[in-house]
Amino acid sequence: MAVGMTASAAVGSGVGDRVRARPAGLEVADLRVSARSGLQVLDGVNISVAPGSIAGVVGESGSGKTTLLRCLVGAVAPGLDATGTVELVDEQSSVPLLGADRRQLRAVRSQRVAYLAQDPGRSLTPTMRIGAAIAERLPPSVDSGARAAVVSELLEAVGLPGDEDFTRRYPFALSGGQAQRVALARALAASPDVLLLDEPTTGLDVITQAELLDELVRQHQHTPRTTVIVSHDLAVIARLADDVTVLRSGTVVESGPCRSTLRQPTHPYTRQLVEACPDPVHHIDAGAHRPHQRIRTTNSRSHGEPVLSLRGLTAVHRRTRAAPVIAARDLDLDLSGGRCVALVGASGSGKSTVARAIVGAHVRDTGTVALRGRTLPPALDDRAVADRWAIQLVPQDPTSSLNPRRRVGRAVDDVLRRVASANDEGGSDIGQRARTLFEQVGLTPELMMRRPAALSGGERQRVVIARALAASPAVLVCDEVTSALDVSVQAGVIRLLRSLVDDRGLAMLFITHDLGLVHDIADDVAVLHDGRICEAGPVERVVHAPEDPATRALLAASPSLSSELAVDR
Repeated sequence: MAVGMTASAAVGSGVGDRVRARPAGLEVADLRVSARSGLQVLDGVNISVAPGSIAGVVGESGSGKTTLLRCLVGAVAPGLDATGTVELVDEQSSVPLLGADRRQLRAVRSQRVAYLAQDPGRSLTPTMRIGAAIAERLPPSVDSGARAAVVSELLEAVGLPGDEDFTRRYPFALSGGQAQRVALARALAASPDVLLLDEPTTGLDVITQAELLDELVRQHQHTPRTTVIVSHDLAVIARLADDVTVLRSGTVVESGPCRSTLRQPTHPYTRQLVEACPDPVHHIDAGAHRPHQRIRTTNSRSHGEPVLSLRGLTAVHRRTRAAPVIAARDLDLDLSGGRCVALVGASGSGKSTVARAIVGAHVRDTGTVALRGRTLPPALDDRAVADRWAIQLVPQDPTSSLNPRRRVGRAVDDVLRRVASANDEGGSDIGQRARTLFEQVGLTPELMMRRPAALSGGERQRVVIARALAASPAVLVCDEVTSALDVSVQAGVIRLLRSLVDDRGLAMLFITHDLGLVHDIADDVAVLHDGRICEAGPVERVVHAPEDPATRALLAASPSLSSELAVDR
């Protein structure tokens, strides 16, 4: 990753030198943002970000974090009204960002402030190759003959290939994690005075996340620009930030130096966030105080033979011009009723392909998937209707799996009606059963009348879980379902999923890259590396005494709030 220093040096001959010679800070005073309906999104926010420092912003979904970040670049969403002042301040001048005209904002955004949105697709033009998208952000001082080399170095600095084959890809050919890193490389290309990052590690596996955080630290040490980072991961904030601001319902409830604030929070809400943060170190160190107590109760029951069995499962991705990619290699795995198995691994290890092969969305090449001892056809369309209902997938992104034009209650109603029709059952009580499912997943029935956009991320995830439960499944496959959720919302979803295993006797495959969560939900864990299960066993044994280097690497890279706070810097 040392190439990141080279890339910074190459760019630094232009804008980078200006950053060091004239650092800039941010001043936010009495910022109020309200919707025309009267809803107060931000209420009297005051923040001062010192030049060259890193400021963290934390809070639950709906607390106003993203709205605040957008105000820092003068981008107030349609339908919102903003008052107060937001200024970019340096030794010579102050530039108003809130209420500035388009010409001023265009100059600031192109030269001084870079904003990386949570959804990387918004910053990447679908018809532009990624190399060209990064190159267009390079300052004029970078010689035309050196631009391709600098683009390659920037990509390598964020953990991506810098070769011509990769730089010629279009955004649709990237995974979510790759798109996030390309967007970050594009933001860094301009060597901005101020870097605004909205959940930059969302969707990244722990190893890639650790590398990316290390690179951000190196970039900051080489060119100490002012950075504001929004994240639901307190360990990320503790790793990077000098100061932290805690938002709740649009109001600053606590702020101060990052480490002292998180070590000894004074506000009950901040303490709640800290206690909800999953932390593998607390699980490994049996003698340490564990603020994040184990959510589940021990459940050792197993209902006879495995509900779902994989034997010799191999799944291959075939591309037109590239060599085939073996995503899963000769996998054996059993799922029993009333137990949860966690499947963990880095990005690209094959986790999602295994999930898709189980439900029949990806046709396996060899091996078997058996439900209660019966081998299922590889393709979903060839399976019996009852077998399709029996195995339900809860996807990582609930938004893309819900129709944005339909009320979320219909998503559950439709499944209940189809199951009732397939079983020749009456449908007179469908509405009541849907309301009961909403209540079981912690949602009020009133939310059934809303569309997906009117719900928070955690609420949408619970709707998708309710939809899966409407099929009365025997097996629930959860694919990275908590990766984009705030810590307190995440804890609630984990508690819900574990209760479904315990109370309904479901067999669950919980796919994740976060070993901190594994200890809170799973009975057993299987570690996937390069398409193979390299280690498997009870959670306590694998997490406490890992044997395989891949498992040890995941544990070493797992974010730990306690470890970060134990280090003084």
